[in-house]
Amino acid sequence: MSQGKLFGLKRWLLVGSVTAAVVAVDQLSKSWAQSHLASHSISIFGPVKLRLEYNTGFAFSLGRGHPYIIAIFVLLALAVLAYATFKVAKTTMLIGIALLAGGALGNFVDRIFRNNGGGVIDFIYLRFWPTFNIADAAVVLGVVVIAFGLRHKP
Repeated sequence: MSQGKLFGLKRWLLVGSVTAAVVAVDQLSKSWAQSHLASHSISIFGPVKLRLEYNTGFAFSLGRGHPYIIAIFVLLALAVLAYATFKVAKTTMLIGIALLAGGALGNFVDRIFRNNGGGVIDFIYLRFWPTFNIADAAVVLGVVVIAFGLRHKP
C-alpha cells in the first residue's frame, strides 16, 4: 500500500469516524448554544462573540425560504461525497470529504430534527463575518483540506 493512501475498511472507518465526530461536536455545541445563549450573548475577545441566531438559508443566508430545495441540494451533495469516498484513496482527500460530509449532515440534522422552521443554529459571531457554527467551519476546513490534497501530490 502506498504511503498516504487508504483502501477498503480503513477508508470507511476514517471517513465515518471523522464525519461522526463533526456531527457530534456540532450538535452538542448547538444544544449548548440554545440553552446558554437564548437570552444574551457572550463576548469572548475583541470581535468574537457567541450569540444565538437561526439561519433558514445556505451560507450567508442564500436560499432563505426554500427549505425543500436546500434539503435536496444537501442530499445530492452527500451522495456525491459518498461516491467520492469510493474513488479517492489519498488520506488527505478522505479527511476533507469527511469534514464536508460532517458539516453537511450537522446542518441537515438541524433542518430536519430541530424545531427551527427549517433553519440551522448559528452562534459564532465575528464582527467582520456572518454568524456561523461548527458545521459551517467543518465545511470550510474540508474545502481547504481538499484543495491542499489536490495541490500536493504524494
